[in-house]
Amino acid sequence: MNMEAFALLFILVSSVILFVGGRWRHDVGAVGALLACVLAGRVPPREAFAGFGHPAVVTVACVLVLNRALQNSGAVDVLTAGAPARGSSPAVTLAVLRSAATATGGPVRAARCPATPRP
Repeated sequence: MNMEAFALLFILVSSVILFVGGRWRHDVGAVGALLACVLAGRVPPREAFAGFGHPAVVTVACVLVLNRALQNSGAVDVLTAGAPARGSSPAVTLAVLRSAATATGGPVRAARCPATPRP
């Protein structure tokens, strides 16, 4: 195995450990992996952040910002006041996921939305 392959393998394994470990936020780990690839010479510096302008990345960022705003405003608590507690019924969870899957990207939004009433 040559040095370039070893460097990329090290970056990949380190990234997986960061993501699975949960100690660092996923965005910090991803940017760290990108910067490591730039420093290793595997990604040209001019192209390192070109992907952040892609419409899919902007859409996901907007959904995450909207999700946090709804959490902080208390709107999620009001909307889910009568919802059953998480884990109370697998049938309810499957029904919610099935209905959310009808929209594009619905399962991702359903998984990220904290629709669990607080005790």
